[in-house]
Amino acid sequence: MAIHTKTTSFFAAEGLPDSWQPNLADLTAPNQTQLREYYQQAWQTAAQLEFPQPASEDWRWVDFSSLDLQALTPKVSPKANGWRSGKARLAAAGVEVHTGQQGSASPDAIGSVVLGALSQIEKEAPQLLESRIGTIIPPSESKIAAVVSALGRQGGFILIPEETHAETPISINVAGGGNAETALTHQVIWLERGAKATVFLKYSSPAASAAGTNLHLGLVEVYLGENAELDLIEMQEFNKQTHSITIEKARLEGGARLNWSYNATGGAQSKNFLYADLNGQNSEAQLKGSYFAGSNQILDIDTQQDHLAPRTKSDLLFKGAANGNGQAVWEGMIYVDPKAQLTDGYQADRNLVLSDDALVKAIPGLEILADDVRCSHGATVGRLDDEELFYLQARGINKVQAERMLVEGFFRGVFDVIPDEKLREELLRNILSKLAEN
Repeated sequence: MAIHTKTTSFFAAEGLPDSWQPNLADLTAPNQTQLREYYQQAWQTAAQLEFPQPASEDWRWVDFSSLDLQALTPKVSPKANGWRSGKARLAAAGVEVHTGQQGSASPDAIGSVVLGALSQIEKEAPQLLESRIGTIIPPSESKIAAVVSALGRQGGFILIPEETHAETPISINVAGGGNAETALTHQVIWLERGAKATVFLKYSSPAASAAGTNLHLGLVEVYLGENAELDLIEMQEFNKQTHSITIEKARLEGGARLNWSYNATGGAQSKNFLYADLNGQNSEAQLKGSYFAGSNQILDIDTQQDHLAPRTKSDLLFKGAANGNGQAVWEGMIYVDPKAQLTDGYQADRNLVLSDDALVKAIPGLEILADDVRCSHGATVGRLDDEELFYLQARGINKVQAERMLVEGFFRGVFDVIPDEKLREELLRNILSKLAEN
């Protein structure tokens, strides 16, 4: 194995450092030929594709060039602590998947809900993974997708069979941002025809320390079969030493319904791609999100609503803010395929700038190739209303509390799709805590 003597910067890298290359044979059992081939092909794809270029449209607002990939060795572990299916709880390799109730079922049982850490599903029930992993986000999509496809063993696997309603919400908790390392996470959420579920997906890390910079690269693959319904609530709460890049995509077949709530308040710098592919007639996606960049944070979110079939509907509302010297960027696109007649698409992004040094950019977009559609978009960037502040202060409320009340009211509208009151309150606390950052 060659020894690298030069720094491998994220954007400037000609290839991946040798320290990133795993022994893929050690990470899969001898009988898992199909999965091993998938990982090996993904790694070969990763080696062939280029890193994202900072001058490209998708990456122009963020800069990961200071990251040294040679120093950020991936955390790849083939070990885990057993798995269960049904209404179960599993913890492995920094990943926790649970419903809060106990039970068990065979992974081969027809009609059983299967939950587990990805590494354990791979080990104990590879047949469930082989036909699903990489089908929503193929490794060929980008170098980052290929790297995570090859190496990502941290993550959760959820399978809800046909016409099955998961009565209890399912949680996937991923802990990252450890000791100057790269965490590679891969979530697979699969609802078959007529299935229903609520999933909470949370990324977090310990309080910032002197351990150094961390990197998180992640994939989230979501599939909704015909008439399936999913409430997906996502929270990103990394510490300020963690840089994060995720690619997340949901594919909706005919009549499927997705309510996706995405909320980001953590990380030093993050770049997140969120895609909703309305692949079947009469499918609907509602996307609501929040983001708040405090001092020394850059949060960049790309959303894509792809209408690929007739009579599809999407509705997006994101709200963001920046304080101190924080920077927040949202860029959205509604795409309507030529065959997607009678599409109904909408997107809106509202933002607050809360300090003189903060920066917010909102960039909506439409690409419509069909002629019988209804699509619109809008974006605003502004400050707190002086008249509203004056009104509250005139009634005895001090300025700091008045600002908190207005910011809370601003964000509450995007939290109404979250069914759990404790999560709604946690998000509000995260947001309000940033008001003091100047």
